[in-house]
Amino acid sequence: KIAAGFREKAGGHRRYRCTTTLPERGTDHATHKPKQTPFALSLSTFPVLPRRKKSKMASGVAVSDDVVNTYNDMKLKHNVAYAIFKLGADLKQIEVTTKAPTTASYDDFLNELPPDDCLYAVYDFKYTLKDGGDRNKLVFLVWCPDTAKIKSKMLYASSKDAIKQKLVGIHTEIQATELAEVEYEAVFDKVSSGGTK
Repeated sequence: KIAAGFREKAGGHRRYRCTTTLPERGTDHATHKPKQTPFALSLSTFPVLPRRKKSKMASGVAVSDDVVNTYNDMKLKHNVAYAIFKLGADLKQIEVTTKAPTTASYDDFLNELPPDDCLYAVYDFKYTLKDGGDRNKLVFLVWCPDTAKIKSKMLYASSKDAIKQKLVGIHTEIQATELAEVEYEAVFDKVSSGGTK
């Protein structure tokens, strides 16, 4: 007969105590059966494994192939100045809404940022090194102004990883809530190292 029970929990460990009955040498003369004596057996202390934390729920939003293709063209061909990506009307997929020609200016890009809604963007940021060499750095922007609706902020925040993992080769990520955070000077300081404007 074996009985086991919870004894104590201390320092992240649970200790169990098991009791069993083992035969004792000799014979009970009244019953002519072997004598039995309770015998205590202490089991070693077992660690209590921590409970797994539940992973944060993903938004379930998909990324369209056009987003990936547009980004790859920017990275390999540099034929797009910037691209704007937004959630579709059904809020189930991130889509391309703007592909700006290489003649577009940085001011044109800033004018694309709505004052009361969120979006993602990739900008092909160009600058010149002091030795005259030109550089291109891909900047990923998460634009979520304070005046945007809470639902929009939550969707874009929870879907950011879904799109970012598709954009292989991003140099700098910027999360901005106001224009001051994406002014040319502010972005240049984050992107460049020893460059000139």
